[in-house]
Amino acid sequence: MSQDRPTVDVMTIAKRDLEAGEVLDDFGGYTFHGVMDRFEAARAENALPVGLAPGAKLSVPKKIGDMITWDDVMLDETQTVVKLKT
Repeated sequence: MSQDRPTVDVMTIAKRDLEAGEVLDDFGGYTFHGVMDRFEAARAENALPVGLAPGAKLSVPKKIGDMITWDDVMLDETQTVVKLKT
């Protein structure tokens, strides 16, 4: 069975309380983890895809377990992954 559109996405979730200005570390680090959900649900919640999280700078504080959204971060626009996803 082939799919012509994404069916799932992995949302970025705070691993601990985070302060505005913190830069999210890399996969397996201490600032975030990913949670999979239906693509439509993740998009409806404006969830930041976990693939874009490393190096993103928080513009607002987040509590442990909070979803991190596109509006919560400043991305490095020079990264290839950011150019492809946005």
